[in-house]
Amino acid sequence: MIEKRRTKRLPVDIKLTIENLYKQGNIVLEKIIDDVEILDISKSGIGFTSRNDMPIGYYFNAKIVLDSEKKFFGVLKILRKAEHENGY
Repeated sequence: MIEKRRTKRLPVDIKLTIENLYKQGNIVLEKIIDDVEILDISKSGIGFTSRNDMPIGYYFNAKIVLDSEKKFFGVLKILRKAEHENGY
């Protein structure tokens, strides 16, 4: 994979559930409900796998728990996608 992030990626093993995808102009794709596996995280992005085809340009709310004291909330935008080696 060609590295496109400006900051170093740190490998992680975190699960995240996406329930809705949003786009500007009040476009909402509801009931997407997808458990994604976060592969790596950096200051400028998150790499994850999904069984669904996530549309580029949409946003989702994320709560990422690193441990009992470290967690953060954010709104993430899907910037790019690539087919994973096992088809998703």
